[in-house]
Formats: sequence, C-alpha cells, structure tokens
Amino acid sequence: MGILTTSILIFGQKLHKIFSCKSPVEEMPHNFYQYGSRIQTKSDHATIIEQYLGFKRSNLQEQTKLTLWLLPKAMEHDRPTLLLRFILAKLKSDRITRPTLYTLERLVGAVRERVKTYIK
Repeated sequence: MGILTTSILIFGQKLHKIFSCKSPVEEMPHNFYQYGSRIQTKSDHATIIEQYLGFKRSNLQEQTKLTLWLLPKAMEHDRPTLLLRFILAKLKSDRITRPTLYTLERLVGAVRERVKTYIK
C-alpha cells in the first residue's frame, strides 16, 4: 500500500471516528479496533477522501500515460531511483493516488528495458 493511500486511510479512520460516534472518547476503545475489519469500509472511505481532495485512482490508462511520459527521461537518466522519484513527483502533481511500489518498480523496469533495446 502506498504512502498516500495509507495517509488517506488514516485520515478516513479519523473522520469516521469523529462523525460516526456519539461520543468519540467513550466509544473509541470499542469501535477503534473493529474499524477496518471490513475491507469495503477502507475502500469506501479512501474513495470519498480521494474525491474530496481531487485525486483519482491510478488505472491502466494512467500507467500507460506515465510510461510514455517517463521514456524521454529514462533516455537521459539511467538511475532507477531517480526515475522513481520522477514518477512520484508526476503522480503528485497530477493528483493521482500512487499505485503500489511493486507496480511502480515494474513500470520503471519496463521503461528501462525499452530504452536499452531502443539504444542498441
């Protein structure tokens, strides 16, 4: 799970506690540990918070755009960590929820392989 996604979920948890409890202080020990046991609750709240903050979920179309955007940068820079930083900055500026790190690593690896075959 990405840092932004985790932050959104934590924020959602806090909002849920505040708005769903009659008295958050009295009911927190009981409800706090049960929150998130229902997976749908997490994704529902993440969606609500993403919409509120103006973010959108990463999908295959967004990843394809990101790949095309990263290709010229990969031709200039060979360091995968730098390419990953570029991707993270782009996702943040475009207000796209970060996919998993595994997905981003695969994307960087695929772009680097494409650049290597292009250069040869």
